[in-house]
Amino acid sequence: MPNRQRQGIGWEPVLLLILAAWYDVSDAHKRLRLEEQLKSAEHHGALQTLS
Repeated sequence: MPNRQRQGIGWEPVLLLILAAWYDVSDAHKRLRLEEQLKSAEHHGALQTLS
């Protein structure tokens, strides 16, 4: 994600769930994280339209 910066103890935009972290969280948490990532990508102009 573009413009990634530390914000307190976390990151903005949120980091991807990768490697071991993927298996340590619930499906609901994975969906919420994906939604956060998509909103952040849209806000930062990082989404492309496919035609």
